[in-house]
Amino acid sequence: MAISFKDLFFLCFMVSFAFLSGRAAGQTCPDENSKQCEDKAGNKPSFLNTDSVDHQPWDHLLKKYVSEGWVSYALWKKDQKGLDDYLEALQKPAGIQVKSWTQPEQMAFYINAYNAYTIKLLLNHYPVKSIKEINNGIFQKGPWKVEIVRLLHEVHHLDWLEHEALRLQFKDPRVHAAIHCASKGCPKLQSFAFVGEKLDEQLTRVMREFVNDPFRNNYKAEKNKAVISEIFKWFQRDFDPPGVKAYLTRYADDGIKQLLQNPNLQFDYAYDWSLNERP
Repeated sequence: MAISFKDLFFLCFMVSFAFLSGRAAGQTCPDENSKQCEDKAGNKPSFLNTDSVDHQPWDHLLKKYVSEGWVSYALWKKDQKGLDDYLEALQKPAGIQVKSWTQPEQMAFYINAYNAYTIKLLLNHYPVKSIKEINNGIFQKGPWKVEIVRLLHEVHHLDWLEHEALRLQFKDPRVHAAIHCASKGCPKLQSFAFVGEKLDEQLTRVMREFVNDPFRNNYKAEKNKAVISEIFKWFQRDFDPPGVKAYLTRYADDGIKQLLQNPNLQFDYAYDWSLNERP
């Protein structure tokens, strides 16, 4: 597990602070398992806490406001306390804490954070017809550059979450079916939170659902043509190897799989950026 200089500096600072605070109160903290490290309630200092974030509140919100990928933005905008509380919980762990979790726990943390901050960004600007109407100040860099993300005690944007925290770090193409961009063409926003202990199963499930979704990936056997999501064009390198066609075949149902095995199959791409608002 690699630790950056910034994380190491933060840890040293917090350990020194805790030590000096304990000395001032007549206490010491020999090691992180010592009872002397706990407060009166039995809690360890946050910098020693390696527990991952509880994603149950996010799961509850998704079940309340999301159905089959359609989101009740108008209702959600009226009551954002639950979302704000969850985002506040996501902000608490420092980078060194997150890195102490298992890889699935880390990935689930970043996926849920991406989806939750996307919802927050959308609600901040709702009503809109498309997320692409949201811009980042006078330079018009688009919604994915708005610095709305608060994680690891730092300020980031959605592009950082997607391309650095998720794609670069984990190199798992299934993430493209798990993160949500508030659009009809995007893979469905699921009505459940991603969690470390079930992550592999969840990622396989959502990728299989996405590949076989006729609204987002339409296979036309009579025309020997497949009109697939532009995600497979924008992020083509993420699917190499084995390549987009082979990757689709891996998750496709039998009928679609047979069509994909045709060497003469023609591909086209499409994407609908209109808002995935619940009717």
